[in-house]
Amino acid sequence: MRRGPMLRCVDLRCERLVDPIGLDTRAPRLTWRIDARGGETGVVQLAYRVEADRRWDSGRTEGWRQQLMYGGPPIESRESVRWRVRAWTNAGDTEWSEWATFEAGVLDPQEWVATMITAQAETPVVRFARSVSVPEDVVRAAAGHRTRRRRGHDRRCRGRRPSPRPGVDELPPSAPGAHP
Repeated sequence: MRRGPMLRCVDLRCERLVDPIGLDTRAPRLTWRIDARGGETGVVQLAYRVEADRRWDSGRTEGWRQQLMYGGPPIESRESVRWRVRAWTNAGDTEWSEWATFEAGVLDPQEWVATMITAQAETPVVRFARSVSVPEDVVRAAAGHRTRRRRGHDRRCRGRRPSPRPGVDELPPSAPGAHP
């Protein structure tokens, strides 16, 4: 097939997130889109190949679906994996995409070393707020939290930063622990 210079694989995602950290699965779903910038219409993927940084190669796989489960060696806790994709289409084939990454969270319960934060309170709503000093030599860090859905199911934010709600998630400037 001819090379289509205007076709490329973009929007690489893992578990529907761009470069997520803190994943809670050893075999995440990988997805991508094909961008046809030359005005091509009706472009259909015929095959793809996914490569995960010298760990795993799917080989050329026939199919139109732009999703697959990571099939390499099991991912360990806190392990980061780079991956990329290329595709063959009815309008030509793409080059390798840019690299994307995903990082596992703590996957084994025995590895957890944190303790539950609790408080004695007279009201049903307790707010925890704390300032944290980060040493200058820290290169990378992550923090996570859980939110509660109406149905009562836990949902991890998995690398997404929750948006602060003005007046709700912010401390007034005069409050202890507030940032200047």
